[in-house]
Amino acid sequence: MLLFLIACSVGTPDGATANSVSAREAERMRETQVAAGRLAGTARELEAAARKAQLRIKAGDNPSEHLETLERLMDEMEAMEQELDRAHQERLQTIKQSAQSTLETTR
Repeated sequence: MLLFLIACSVGTPDGATANSVSAREAERMRETQVAAGRLAGTARELEAAARKAQLRIKAGDNPSEHLETLERLMDEMEAMEQELDRAHQERLQTIKQSAQSTLETTR
């Protein structure tokens, strides 16, 4: 246990140094976080637009106007999801190709 506590205290208290592998990976994760947040926001926007469309169509509005908005939001979400998936696959490939501490993590 003492060795664990010592190991946890080694290193800079300010985190990864600039331009280190850890700093670059942390930045990539922040970018992913922002992209996921945009996707979640668009999903909420789609949900609200769908509710609004249902009410307006029941009241006699033309469905085609609302469908255009819903389709645009779904297309945006699909593009964001594909970008997140691509980044995830790249990250998995990087992990597989990087030196790891155990053989099991690279399989």
